[in-house]
Amino acid sequence: MKKPKNVNTLNTVFVVLLFAILAVNVYFLFSVPTPKAPEPVDLRELKVTFLGSDCVDCINASVLVDALKQEAGYNVTSVTELTLAESLELAEKYNLSRLQAILIQGEIDNMTTLQMGPEKAPIVFTLNQDALVYANSPAPYYDVASKRVKGRVSILQILQTQCEECFNLSPAIDQMQQLGLKIVSTRDLDASSDEALSLISKYHIDRLPTLIVSKDALEYAVFADAWATLGSEESDGKLVLRLVTPPYYNVSSKKVEGLVELTIITDDCEGCYNASELQPLFEQTFGMSFASVKMVEANSTRGKLLVKRHAIELVPTAVLSNDALIYPSVVDFWTKLLGTQEKDGSLVLRNVAVLKQAFQSDFSYKNLTSGELVSTAQAVEADVAPAEVEE
Repeated sequence: MKKPKNVNTLNTVFVVLLFAILAVNVYFLFSVPTPKAPEPVDLRELKVTFLGSDCVDCINASVLVDALKQEAGYNVTSVTELTLAESLELAEKYNLSRLQAILIQGEIDNMTTLQMGPEKAPIVFTLNQDALVYANSPAPYYDVASKRVKGRVSILQILQTQCEECFNLSPAIDQMQQLGLKIVSTRDLDASSDEALSLISKYHIDRLPTLIVSKDALEYAVFADAWATLGSEESDGKLVLRLVTPPYYNVSSKKVEGLVELTIITDDCEGCYNASELQPLFEQTFGMSFASVKMVEANSTRGKLLVKRHAIELVPTAVLSNDALIYPSVVDFWTKLLGTQEKDGSLVLRNVAVLKQAFQSDFSYKNLTSGELVSTAQAVEADVAPAEVEE
């Protein structure tokens, strides 16, 4: 049988939400333009002025100048690079709020715009007085009004160091940097330190680990759009991550939550699927972490008790402790597709046939009531109804 496929990984929900949306923001400006063959005749002669060329932290807009030189139909006769200080007068003249910026002058008669780059995400120069101007540089950029670079992000991570099983946010910080956020500082705090305790109280933090991010992160538009899902913006401008993937430390209960107890009920039936594949399936699908994993034969004393208590009919199957309910979307996904939530909070896998979608192959399982071996090649997935729990 094939290994379980990663159907719907939720362990990296924070990472996926954040990283996918950031990629668009840096798509073009971090790319090397593809050279184009120049037109043989009627080239427009253009003069380019590059404003804020000495902004080290700014996104590298100089690639636009290189792309313009290679754009068919234009002949860049000169490129003038001005420092931030030298650019302020022109920034005032053209009402520019952000630097770096690019001015194109020369033979721009009858031109109101100039577009470069991919069709779905073009870079647009617009007519401003006597020049075509690119002035919408994404973060990090130099803000003319405040005279500082915006988009320089600081991150503070509060860790519950005694929780080795807790979700690790460090890879998220690394990938944020790789995908365009200008992270200028990172710092880790032990949750037991005086500074951390003060911050936990101040921001009413209830789950650890978490991140406290400087407001400059909101300069990245797509990050700002996603933050309502990921966390909160505090009155002092700090951003506090609230969507913490389990396992995490619950500050109020002082307990680690999200460590699931998994009991796999097996049966000595020839041709039945390998029940040991359930654990990696739950890990990949929901990102579950386990406090314990036990294999129990259906005809053993413990197995018979579980079969009777939860009215289990199809095996192999699984029973998960109520810590599984902490994982995002588990309740809806489980009860609509996989099984039931019992009165004691545990989850029972009942719709065994649906695992065919994960295993990507047909397999067999046993009906304990009839004693028959059922194949997913013929089985019809039945509606999953909650079982009556014997008190």
